Amino acid sequence: MRQTPLLGIHSSLGAKIVEFAGYAMPVYYSGIVEEHNHVRSCCGVFDVSHMAELIVSGKRTAEFIDYLTTNAVHAMPDGKVMYSLLCQEDGGCIDDLLVYRLKSDKFLIVANASNRFDVFEWLRRHAPSFDVSVADETDETAMIAVQGLRAGEALQLIGFKGHESLSYYTSFFLKWKGKEILCSRTGYTGEDGFEVFGKPDEIIGLWKSLFEKATFLKPVGLGARDTLRLECCFSLYGHELSRTITPLEAGLGWAVDREKPFIGKDAMLAKGSDRTIAGFEMTDRAIARARYEVSTEKQSNVGFVTSGSYLPTMGKNMGMCLIPRDHAEVGKEIFIDIRGVRKKAKIVKKPFYAPVHRRRKDS
Repeated sequence: MRQTPLLGIHSSLGAKIVEFAGYAMPVYYSGIVEEHNHVRSCCGVFDVSHMAELIVSGKRTAEFIDYLTTNAVHAMPDGKVMYSLLCQEDGGCIDDLLVYRLKSDKFLIVANASNRFDVFEWLRRHAPSFDVSVADETDETAMIAVQGLRAGEALQLIGFKGHESLSYYTSFFLKWKGKEILCSRTGYTGEDGFEVFGKPDEIIGLWKSLFEKATFLKPVGLGARDTLRLECCFSLYGHELSRTITPLEAGLGWAVDREKPFIGKDAMLAKGSDRTIAGFEMTDRAIARARYEVSTEKQSNVGFVTSGSYLPTMGKNMGMCLIPRDHAEVGKEIFIDIRGVRKKAKIVKKPFYAPVHRRRKDS
């Protein structure tokens, strides 16, 4: 298994280490529910150094990324971050990405660890047509995510300046102890927070400084990261997205610019979105897990669970499933096959828990 630069710290903290996307990663430290609740009520720190960091540079970089991904990046200002999707010719999803415009001819693409090499090869295959270069800087980069109500306060305590003025989905470079650090404000938990990129030794030092100065922090593992994102109905590649699920079927049409050409566009639009990702709540006492079969009263195997778990903030067993759109009406009863027994559930509105940027808009 590959190791992130912070693995030694995780082990010293007594973390439960598991294999994830080829990396040895902490799934929890004190417990998934406790860590989940601490992010919602205070602040937690995640090691996300397993994520892939790919640098694309050249005069036609914006045009290149526009052609390969679903969202429009050509008009992005420097410092903007955009969620986008990389599709194959038939409209299936290779990966979902965060695209950072560092400057006019240099972009950072953050991809999922499990798709690192697939994304890199896909970019490199198409790069010659646009005369751009693609570099994989994953092994030279470490990243942590500081998420929760007190995230800005935690970074301020170690000497960060200017991060709190960042708007949602933007980034900037700052100096920390004489080193240039990239800081962004996106998040995968539904709470406010920041991602910090740097060289491995810099991020190790930053992690140690955070826990020394901001004593209210807790380290958080992959287990709570999954329940936090699921409460907000954020997609996870390999679950709500895959090479056999298009962005439109995944409910991500808002990240698809239909006014520009991109690889997979025509096939995706032709296929449409007769299937959709719906949210559900278990009405029988059971937890539905990924790939469990979904049925209706009159029809078996209409779809499958993409993600399911007990969700601490909601206090319920909930999840998402890929089913025909005409079965996805809120309030409709479905059945989920759990170890050979049909358990009742009902379709509910997404997201289960409103992310912070939506809560701010509503207020």
